[in-house]
Amino acid sequence: LDAVSTLLAAVYSALACLVTAAAAEWLARKHTANAAQLAKTRTGYLVASGTIGAVAAPVAVIILCCLVITLPIAGAATFSLIALTIVSGGFTAAALGKLAFKNLGRFPAAIAMGAILGAACALPYVGKPIAAACFIFALGYSIQNAFLGLTNRNGGAPTPQTGNPVSAAAAPDAPQNGSGNPPQAPTA
Repeated sequence: LDAVSTLLAAVYSALACLVTAAAAEWLARKHTANAAQLAKTRTGYLVASGTIGAVAAPVAVIILCCLVITLPIAGAATFSLIALTIVSGGFTAAALGKLAFKNLGRFPAAIAMGAILGAACALPYVGKPIAAACFIFALGYSIQNAFLGLTNRNGGAPTPQTGNPVSAAAAPDAPQNGSGNPPQAPTA
């Protein structure tokens, strides 16, 4: 009886995860592709930021609950974490399916990995750590995506000029010679 209930739970979990993975691939194609790329190129950063975020997020929510003025922020953060928990398995499956099943199309790869991850999350002893790893992956991607977006935005900005821009702008336009000095009148 216990094996039958585990099998039914694995089938249900696989179906739920593959539907979520297909939806994640359909609705967030750019993000699943970015997550797959980050999983290849910045694996350590992805895992570290996801782990730190998973530990720090509940602490931050508790701290935000201490003040009345920050209660809406705490509520928004809590709902965001709940939503991320719900979709993390499907999102992770859609992203990792691109790496594991390169010969398949994007939807078959997401569905295949969703079925595998969903069934694995229902297993008795390894299911909870696999589900936690999916959450850490999705949270790590969210943090890294925000960080890289801010870094690229600031990196592309023009650097501030040094010196006094007012005096340079107020200087009259004078013809310059090769040394940068205005030409002198010839002496006799």
